[in-house]
Amino acid sequence: MVLADIRIKGHPLRCLFFVGVLLTLSPAMAQALPPDPCLHEAESHPVRIAGITDGDSLTLDSGEQLRLIGINTLELHAVDEPERRLARMARDALQALALDRQVLMTPGLESRDSHGRLLAHISLPDGRDAAHALVAEGLALAVAVGANTRCAGSLLTQEQRARKRRLGVWASPGSWFVEDRLSGRETGFHVVAGQVLNISGRGSRTTLHLSNGLHVVLGRHWQDHDGEHTVAPDTLTGSKVQVRGWLSADDGRQRMTLHDPRNLELINN
Repeated sequence: MVLADIRIKGHPLRCLFFVGVLLTLSPAMAQALPPDPCLHEAESHPVRIAGITDGDSLTLDSGEQLRLIGINTLELHAVDEPERRLARMARDALQALALDRQVLMTPGLESRDSHGRLLAHISLPDGRDAAHALVAEGLALAVAVGANTRCAGSLLTQEQRARKRRLGVWASPGSWFVEDRLSGRETGFHVVAGQVLNISGRGSRTTLHLSNGLHVVLGRHWQDHDGEHTVAPDTLTGSKVQVRGWLSADDGRQRMTLHDPRNLELINN
């Protein structure tokens, strides 16, 4: 039995488990960081966390399943053991931070995902955002999805700091990080780098064709953004880019749909 599954409050083994996890956290997570301003004055309400599924998914005491907005953690059932270990670390860190605690839930503009789960930000008792705490330790990757991009910029800033310090997943990126040609068998969340060979389509059908075989579709929300992060697609031909999101296959061709410009980064050669 996993200790996290024991539901008796005050169980001595469970208490020791959480103390152990907290002692392993670096100062960035073990100490209170100031609340992120991206959630300032956001409408929220208190909920209690009854269970942790993995590093980015929780269960409320109402029984509702909740997916944290703005991040993705590695899979507990990944093929590679190092990735499974990092996935367990993310899950255990979230347990130590939130399990059996009353937190503030801030729903996203898109309140549910395709699986019916709630989409929300979770503010911890000390004021920190749970997603930012995980990204700061390199235990989660930032990703902007749909219209829920309130904290996308600050999460990427936290990720860049963790990446420079080679924390967590950035110590030795695994199969989720692709810098050469795709095999054609990859699925799920990936960060992929490649050169833009050419561009086809327009509007929400604009597609970047990368040198590694990936077809990057600029989705329906891309056109909603007109800020410092937006790059005009027609200027990208010949550029090396790094994109992040979920891979899918269509007629034997691997695709990734981006709905936010912050999921595309220009790489200096």
